[in-house]
Amino acid sequence: MYDIKTGQKQTRGGRPIPRPAGTPTPCHQCPKGSPEEAKDRELSDKNARAWWYYRQARAPLGQQLPADAIVHRNHAIIDQVVRDAEEYRAAMPALALAGASVSRAMGGAGGR
Repeated sequence: MYDIKTGQKQTRGGRPIPRPAGTPTPCHQCPKGSPEEAKDRELSDKNARAWWYYRQARAPLGQQLPADAIVHRNHAIIDQVVRDAEEYRAAMPALALAGASVSRAMGGAGGR
């Protein structure tokens, strides 16, 4: 069994906890989807290095970016993706609340 939040195998007494027979995998909850989809949702080595470089540059005492067009381009792209993700996360509670309100208005679960 895996901890869905950390992605780490769950253990008891140092041994992996087996998934009970007939229990479906939690792939639908994983950001990577199924194992087949994971390869399309993981960073390539090249992109992982660009992400790490971005994180180092953003750190409080981060390194100065060189005057290199590729580095600046990558940094700008990653920064926009990070900002979009932050806006999406900030909107999630409001979207969930709006969805529940619409469901109740339509006579769905919780609205009866």
